[in-house]
Amino acid sequence: MCQYMTEINLVTVIMLMVEVVLIPLCFLLRMLDEPPMKLSVL
Repeated sequence: MCQYMTEINLVTVIMLMVEVVLIPLCFLLRMLDEPPMKLSVL
């Protein structure tokens, strides 16, 4: 039972880490992608 709980905790921690890492990365990519698009529109 303890092993099962630790596995669940590991999965939740990994999911949280992935979210915490991916969300800023997506935001940064959008920020980096926006100026060229605006320049192309202009």
